[in-house]
Amino acid sequence: QRRVRGEHGARAMPTVEQVTAICSFSVIGPALIFLNRYLLVTQHFKYPGVLTAMGISACLFTSHGAKAIGRLELEHRETMTIQFYLHKVMPIGICAAGTIVTGNLAYLTLSVAFIQILKAFAPVILVVILLAAKLEKPNLLLFVSVGIISLGCSGAVSGELNFSYIGFAYMLASEVIEAIKLVCQQQLLGNLKFSVLEGLYWMTPAGLFWLLTYSVIFESADMYKACLLYTSDAADEEDSVDLGGRGIIKKKRVQTCRKLYS
Repeated sequence: QRRVRGEHGARAMPTVEQVTAICSFSVIGPALIFLNRYLLVTQHFKYPGVLTAMGISACLFTSHGAKAIGRLELEHRETMTIQFYLHKVMPIGICAAGTIVTGNLAYLTLSVAFIQILKAFAPVILVVILLAAKLEKPNLLLFVSVGIISLGCSGAVSGELNFSYIGFAYMLASEVIEAIKLVCQQQLLGNLKFSVLEGLYWMTPAGLFWLLTYSVIFESADMYKACLLYTSDAADEEDSVDLGGRGIIKKKRVQTCRKLYS
């Protein structure tokens, strides 16, 4: 009996790896939120598709790099045929891209604190989507829980001073798309279970494809104009020369080079 209790006690104790992962998540998660806000609002980098694509690209390189060096074994390689990927993974990818882009767009007009309060409403939206898809059976406890969450969120957001209908719509769209993504995962992938790295290996290419498609359609023209305006403004300064948008050459650097080669 002592041995059994000792085994159960050892299982209940968190490992160093688990504690490290929890602490890292607690620090990195909020840091990424404020970093997004800083880039999108403070630095006026108003291109959520490009910004998100950078993060997805890092996940893609990490997972595919792990596969290349033999640190990742693909358990579902035979299942992931081209037809399966196009019909089942790509729809999940467009939902993943949509929820991240619309969520980042909300940061342009809403405060970080207000957005975090709105995220608490996500379980309510998920329940509604599950009921609509007939994946959840209605019951009294479920409705009471949804009602409590709704009342709590309504009370928390009632005093928001910097409320924006556009930002609220973006955040609501993000939560709806996220709920649809979860339903699609359950309906399309069924009982397939992925490890963290294998899930990134298969899902990130689909998400990145849709993010880049969004960026090309909605953001590339504005980014090109911003680059031209930047070079034009730099050319108006006394210490720079405009080369028709192709680049900026600093006069001081040219003079320095002449001195070195004279």
